[in-house]
Amino acid sequence: MRPEYRPVTLVQLLSHRSGLPETSRTSNSGYVFRGYPSFAATATRLHHEALKDAPAAAPGSAFVYCNTGFLVAAVIAERAMQASFEDLMQREVFHPLGMTSVGFGPTHDGQPRGHRGGKPVTATMTNSDEGVPLMYAQQGIST
Repeated sequence: MRPEYRPVTLVQLLSHRSGLPETSRTSNSGYVFRGYPSFAATATRLHHEALKDAPAAAPGSAFVYCNTGFLVAAVIAERAMQASFEDLMQREVFHPLGMTSVGFGPTHDGQPRGHRGGKPVTATMTNSDEGVPLMYAQQGIST
C-alpha cells in the first residue's frame, strides 16, 4: 500500500474522498475480476492492487468518484466482523429492513436493471460484462 493511503478513513472511502483514482490500472483492465469466484477473493485482490495506484488527489481533499473505496470498506468489514460480505449485508441491512427475498447476482426478467447511457438496461448482466463481478449486480427484492 502506498503511504498516502495510510491516513484514509472509512468515511473517506465511502464518500469518494479517499484519493483513490476513479479507475485504477487494475479495475480498468478488468483482469482483477476474472477467475475469482467469491466476493471476498475478488475484493481482496482488487484492494491490494488498487492501493498501489498513485492517488488522484490527497486523501480528504477532493471528491473523486471511485467504487473501489466501497470494496476496500467491504474487505475491512469482513475482517473486522469475521463474516462474509453477503452475510453482513443480510444481517445488517436486508433483515432489519424486512427484505425477505434478497439475492446476489444478476436480476431476473421483470426486475429493474438500472440505466446505461440514459436508457433502461434490458439484458441480463453476466460476469463478463465490462469485467465486473456479479456482486455489483446485487438484487434486493422483498416479497
